[in-house]
Amino acid sequence: MPIHALLIGALPVGTLPISDPVLVFALLMLILLVAPALSARVRLPGVVGLIAAGALVGPSALGLLDPARVPLLETLRTLGLLYLMFLAGLSLDFAQFTALRTRSLGYGLVSFLTPQTLAVVLGLNLLGMSWLAALLLGSICGTHTLVALPVAQRLGLGRHPAVTVVAGATLVCDGLGLTVLAAVAAAMTGQMGLGFWVVFAAKLFVFVGGVVVVLPRVGRWVFRRVPLQPAGELTFLLLVLFGTAWLASLAGLAPIIGAFLAGLALNRMVPSASGIMGRVAFVGDALFVPFFLVGVGLLVDFGVLAKSAQVWWLAAVFVTIVLVGKGSAALSAARLFGHSRDGGWLMVGLSSPQAAGTLAVTFVGLDLGLFDATAVNAVVLLILVTCLFGPWMTDRAGRKVALEEEAAAHTDEGAGRILIPLANPATAGALVDIAILLRDEGAQDPIHPLTVVRDGRGVEEQVARNERMLGEAVLHAVAAGAPVQPATRVDLNPVHGIVRAAKELRSSIVVIGWSGVASAGDRIFGSVLDQLLDQCQQMVIVCKTAAAAAGTERVVLITPPLADREEGFERAVHAVKALSKNLDAELLVLSHAADRDRVDARLRATRPVTAYSVQPLEAFEALEDEATTRSYLAGLIKEHDLLVVLAARRDTLAWRAELARLPAHLSTAFPTHSLLALHPAQASPEAETSAVEEVPTPSELHPAITPRPLAGSGTGRRPRAALLAQIATEPLAAFVRKLLAPSLHDPIAAQELTERLLQIAREHPAEVRPGAVFLHAHAPLWQEPRIFVGQSPEPLPAPGLSLPVRTVVALVSPEGQAPEQHLKNLALLARAFLRVGADERLAGARTLDDVQALLAAPATATSAPAAAKPRAAAPPPASAPREATAPAPADAPPESAAPPPASAPREADPSPPTPA
Repeated sequence: MPIHALLIGALPVGTLPISDPVLVFALLMLILLVAPALSARVRLPGVVGLIAAGALVGPSALGLLDPARVPLLETLRTLGLLYLMFLAGLSLDFAQFTALRTRSLGYGLVSFLTPQTLAVVLGLNLLGMSWLAALLLGSICGTHTLVALPVAQRLGLGRHPAVTVVAGATLVCDGLGLTVLAAVAAAMTGQMGLGFWVVFAAKLFVFVGGVVVVLPRVGRWVFRRVPLQPAGELTFLLLVLFGTAWLASLAGLAPIIGAFLAGLALNRMVPSASGIMGRVAFVGDALFVPFFLVGVGLLVDFGVLAKSAQVWWLAAVFVTIVLVGKGSAALSAARLFGHSRDGGWLMVGLSSPQAAGTLAVTFVGLDLGLFDATAVNAVVLLILVTCLFGPWMTDRAGRKVALEEEAAAHTDEGAGRILIPLANPATAGALVDIAILLRDEGAQDPIHPLTVVRDGRGVEEQVARNERMLGEAVLHAVAAGAPVQPATRVDLNPVHGIVRAAKELRSSIVVIGWSGVASAGDRIFGSVLDQLLDQCQQMVIVCKTAAAAAGTERVVLITPPLADREEGFERAVHAVKALSKNLDAELLVLSHAADRDRVDARLRATRPVTAYSVQPLEAFEALEDEATTRSYLAGLIKEHDLLVVLAARRDTLAWRAELARLPAHLSTAFPTHSLLALHPAQASPEAETSAVEEVPTPSELHPAITPRPLAGSGTGRRPRAALLAQIATEPLAAFVRKLLAPSLHDPIAAQELTERLLQIAREHPAEVRPGAVFLHAHAPLWQEPRIFVGQSPEPLPAPGLSLPVRTVVALVSPEGQAPEQHLKNLALLARAFLRVGADERLAGARTLDDVQALLAAPATATSAPAAAKPRAAAPPPASAPREATAPAPADAPPESAAPPPASAPREADPSPPTPA
C-alpha cells in the first residue's frame, strides 16, 4: 500500500488535534527543521522561529497539537527546560563564575527585588490586588529563564562575564521566587510559622549541600575509574541531570534549580573543548532545547486574546513590570561592573524571558484563589512577548559584544598550529585531548597529528600501521569539534622527521608523549626527547598522561628561578592559562620567592583572563633532589591537580643543571598525577622559512556553497561512492561484504578489502557518534577514492564500540595515494558527517548526488538540524542493492549510458580519469 494511503488511513479528516505519538513526533521534527530556516530568512534568531511555530500549530491556531490531549508534549517541554538549565550550568566558566559570585549574588538580588517592588506597588494601587496576590505577581515577574542562552552561545559568548553573571543570578532569582511562593502558599493555608521556615531551610540546606559536596566526588570517580564509552558518558550526565531535578522537587525546590546545580557540580569534569561537551551540546541544540521552545509557543491562546480587552490590559502591565524592572537592573549592574552599553543590553536580553516556571507559579496562584483565568491568560501573553523579545535583544546586542571581543582577541597571540607526534596508540587520544585544551576558544588553526616512519626495509608496512593510529586520532579530534590535518613523514632519524614537519607545517607548539620514567643514562627524558629539545626551536610540551584531563580541579605551574626572563615565557604562560581556562580549573603558580612579583606582573598582563594565585617557594633548591621533592611539595599538591613545570632549555638564562631532572623527580614523587613539562620557544616559529606549500586552512577544506572534491590521487576527479540503503541485518563482516559487493565482482578482491576494513574495526574502532563506525583502507582497485555508506534498519553487534552499529561509513583510497591525503579525506568526511542531522538523513539518500549534497551541505547556525531535500525516487529493495556513481566533473567525458533500474546493480564507470 502506498505510504500516503497509510497516512490518510491513520489520520482521517476531522481528527485534529493529532494524538498519534509517532505523527506528533514527526510534526515536531518538521518544525525543528523548517522554523529556524524561515526565521533566518527574515533575520530573526532561530529561537523566535521555534516559539512562533509552536504558537501557529497550537490548539488556538491550526489546532494540530494540543498539550492537553497529548501528555508527551508537556513531558518534552519539561525535559527541554531542565536540559537548558543543565547546559547553562555545565557550560559556565567555573573559575570565572567563582570569581564573579559576588556580582551574581548582587545582581540576582537587584534583578528580583526591582520587579518584585514594581509588582507590589502596581498590583495594590493599579490592579486592585490583595497583598498576597501582589507578592505572588512579584515572584512571577522577578524570576527569569535562560531562553536566550543558546543565542549567546552561538555567538561565542557562552563564557562572557556578562553571561556568567546572568546565569548565576538565575539561581538567585529562582530561589527567591520559590521562597515567596512557599511563603504565600503557607499563609493561604494557615501553615505560616517558625516550624515551616525551619523545615524549609533544613531541606534546602541538605539538598544544596548534598549536590555541591557529593556530585563532584561521584563525577570524578566515574570519569576516572569507570571505563565508559562516549555513549555511556552522556548517559551518566543525563542520569545526574534528571535524578538531581527530581530530588530538588522532593526538597520543595523547582526542578530547574536542581538541573542548574547538577550542571554546575559537574562543570569541571566536562571541559568546554572536550568531545563529551560537544555531544551534550549537540543533543540539547538538536532536540531537547527546541522541544522546550516549541512547547512555550503551544501555550499561547489566541482565542482568549481576541475576545477580552482585560487580558491585553493586564498583559501590558505585566510586560511593563518585567521589562522596566529587569531592564533597569541589568543596565545599572552593567555600568557598575564595567561592561559596555551593549554588554548591558545583552544582560537585558538574557534576563527578560519568562517561561514554563512562570506559568507553573501562576497556576498555583489560580488554585489558591489569588488569580483568575484572565490573569493566567495575561501571563501566557507575557511569556510570549518576553520569549520573543529576549532572544531578539540577545542577538542584536550579542553581535556587537562579539565584535568587541574579537577585536580585543586579535591583539593577542594565540596558540597557533599544534603538532602531535604519535608513537603509542594507547596515549594518542590523551595527547589529542591535551592539544585541544591548549587551543584558544574559537581558534581556526588546525592540530596536526604526526607519525614518523624510520626509512628502510618494511617502510610501506609501517606507514600502513601508523595510518590506522592516525585515523583514530583524526576521528577523536573531529568528535571534539577541532580542525585537524594529519601528517606522515619518512626519515632515517625520527627526530629529524619531527623537526622537519614542525617547520613545514609552521607549527607553534609540539605536544609529545613521555612514559614518565627516565633511566640513569638519560640526560632528561630519553634520547629521542632530549634530541628533540636540542633541535626543535618551537615550544615543546612533554606530556605524561597518568589521569584523564576531565576531573582536573587545579593546574599547578612550577616556574624555576629566572624563568620569566626567557624569550618564550609569555607564550608559555598563555598556553598554561588557556589550558586552565578550558579545563575550568584553578591556576596555582609556584614561583621562586625572588621572582614572585615579576611573575605575577607577567601573568596579569597575559591573556586569556583567568583567576590565578602565585605562591612563593622559599626553598626552591629542595626540588633539586628526588628524595626531597615529594616531602617539600606534599602539602601543596592535591589529588586532582595537573602538574605543569616550566622547564628551561640548556644554555639559556634559566637553565640550571640541578633542576634539569625536575620533571623526572615530579613524575616519581607524584606517579598518579599527569605532568606537562613545557619548554618555551627559542625563536618565533613564524620566522622559520620553508619551500613547502602552505597547508590549506579549514575554510579552504570547507567551502560554504560549492562542494569540494576530497583530496584524490592527483586526478582532479571526485571520489566515487557506493551507497547501500536499508540492507538486511547481518553480522558486521557480512554487512561490509555486502556493502562492497555492487562495486567488486571479483570475490577474492572483495574478501581482501573486507578484511582490511574489518581489521580497522577490530584494532582501532572509531565512533564519531554512537552507533556510527568509520572504516578506511587502501586498495589497488580504483584510481580515485571511493566512499561507501551503509545504513542498517537493525543494530549490528560490533566488539569494542559503545553501541551496536547502525551506520557504516568506509573510505577506500587508491593503493598509491599518500597517507596525508587519505587522512585529510577521512577528516573531511567525518566533519561533514558530524554536521547536525547528517547521519539521521543518510537513510533518506538514494543516489550519490544525495550523499554528496548531504556531506557538502553547510552546517546550520540554528539550534535545529537542517536537512537535505530527499529524492522522490523509491528506495531500492533490500535484496537488490545498487551503486550510484559520481557525476563526472566538467573536464571529464560524460557517461552516455543511462543508469539501470534499482534491481540491476551495475559497476561504476570504468573509464580512466581525465588528467587535471
